[in-house]
Order: sequence, then structure tokens, then C-alpha cells
Amino acid sequence: MRLIIDQILSNPEPSDPLTEEALRIEGFLRECGVESRILADRRAGAVSSLPTAYLAKRKPDAVIYHHQFNSYATELLARADCEIVLRYHAVEPPELFRGFDSRVAQEHFLARRNIVRLQERTRIALAETQSSADELRSIGFRDTYVMHPITANPCSDRAVPVKDHPPPKSRIRVIFVGRHTPGQRVEDVIKAWIHFRHSSRIRTDLYLIAESSRCRQYLDWLERIIGMTYPEQIHLERTSNPNRIWDALRGSHIFLSMSEYEDFCWPMVDSMLSGLPVVAYECPGVQDTMEQTGVHVRSKAFDAISQTIKLLERDPRLCESVTKAQTEHVEKFMKSGRKNFGFLEEFLKGI
Repeated sequence: MRLIIDQILSNPEPSDPLTEEALRIEGFLRECGVESRILADRRAGAVSSLPTAYLAKRKPDAVIYHHQFNSYATELLARADCEIVLRYHAVEPPELFRGFDSRVAQEHFLARRNIVRLQERTRIALAETQSSADELRSIGFRDTYVMHPITANPCSDRAVPVKDHPPPKSRIRVIFVGRHTPGQRVEDVIKAWIHFRHSSRIRTDLYLIAESSRCRQYLDWLERIIGMTYPEQIHLERTSNPNRIWDALRGSHIFLSMSEYEDFCWPMVDSMLSGLPVVAYECPGVQDTMEQTGVHVRSKAFDAISQTIKLLERDPRLCESVTKAQTEHVEKFMKSGRKNFGFLEEFLKGI
């Protein structure tokens, strides 16, 4: 009799990295002869909606639960008789949203609190980064391991390193791509760019690409900041279209991140593949993504950050050495993706 191992996602988007990873895991499971489906608390593209009577009707041998947001799937699985593999995509601390959106803050509080109910049923927990694994261990998930994302981001799937055709430097384009939530401190990206603008002899523009945001109030606040500073040179765009994001990266010169809370950072991977030097404030998720490559910033001294951007702009050899190391790192990471299935292979042997 064939094993049944399904995946359940919380609040997915059709083309986000979480959904793409679930699709690759589904393909791997089916290659192993396992019957598998992907379900979620709401329908999204190839992902079916999760019925409340799912466990009674389907009776899976195990479930891989991708936890990122508060979901009734957590309550459902807390009563399940099957084994659970918890795939943890870090939940941002609720305090980051207070002062912007109390509803989102409450959702994140519940997502962090309710996951504890899955401890007894969880066979193994797989976090994207070391910091997320430490977080799970601190709340009682003992068998926790780091498994970097299996999938490539939709941008990275099509990416070829761009080295021979950098955009012209008649205008220096600085870019940040992300979810644009309070923990990503996009306002600090703006501050650092303004310092660079004041010291640069060449016109510069800042592009802020919001892939998604669960906090509309934070985006509105950023728009007010832009309106009061340099609205003709700071461009805030909301899009999850991977082609548009890839084009924006290829048309830029430097990727700048001031985030203070990250899990695995796919936009940085895309930036490294596109040949952009990455300058990033060193929070734990950034360390896991970039390791020793790129330019790590350990304090938010904006004058010093401005000088770093200037050095990369004016010194082609320095810029080339940074991007070369980045490209080697990310190509090595992309090639090692298949090894991450090892955790699932061991799990299958134990069922």
C-alpha cells in the first residue's frame, strides 16, 4: 500500500518561494512512489484548499506542514494521529508590527504561540536558517535541523550571472527588494541612500520593490516619508512578478538592505546571481544567506554606509572582487540544493 504524505501551507501565494519549494518536495515524494497532495487554508494556483474534515477522510501517514502565518491548519494538526514534519519559515516577532497594525501583530503572536501545540506530534523540525532553528529549540522542538530552501526563487530559476553587461553609470541605481514589513527597516534604506545622494557627484535613484506586505500601514508610512524627501528619485513599486523583479535587479548597481529580521533572503540570492554587489546590515538571516560574501554592515552609521557604496561605485576592481565571490557562493548553493532532500529521505525510511 502506498504511503500518503501531504503538505499543508499557511496563507500561500501562487509564485512565492514557499509554494515553489512545496511543489519541488511534491515532485520528490512522487519520484519515491509516495502519494502526495498540497493543500492550504486558502486556494492559490496549484494549491488546493484544506477541508476541515481532511484528516478523517484522507488519513495521511504523515504531513509536512509549512508554517509561516497563523492558520487553522495548526489547530487541525494538533489533533492529528499522523506524524508531522514541521517546515518552519520564520514568523516575524509581533512587536515589530505594533504601532502599525495591531491585527497583524495579533496574527503573528498567535502564529508563534500556537505552533507550540505541535511539539508532541512533530517528528522533525526543519528551519531555513540557524537563527530560526535556535528559535524552535527555545520553545521545545528538540529534533530541529537547518535545511536551506530546496527550491530556487522564480527569479533565480531563470537567472544567468550577469557580468559582461552592467548598466551604464550615468545614474547610480540602488535597489532593495523584499516584503517591506517593519522588521526590514526600509526607512533605514532610505536614510542610507539619502546620505549617499548628498555625497555622490552622479545622479542616483533608489528603487524599493515590495514583493508583498502584510502591513499596509507600514507601506503608507513609507510613502509619506518618500513624499517628504525625494519623491522624484525614490521609486516604491509593488509587484510579485518575477520577470519585473529580475529586470529591476539587472538594471541596478547596488543592492542595499538594512533589515533587522530575516529568514533566508531570496532577493539577495537573486541580486548575487544578477551580478549586483550586496551591502547588508548583518542580522542572522543575512549571515545564513550570504555567509562571508558581499559587504556586511555591523552598525547603522549611515555616513560610513554611504562611503562603502561610493567605494563600490568608484573602484571597479573592488566591485568585481565582491561580485565574483558572491557569484561563486550562490552557484555553489544552487548546486547543493538536491542534498537537502536527505532529511526527507531519512524521514521516509523511518515511517
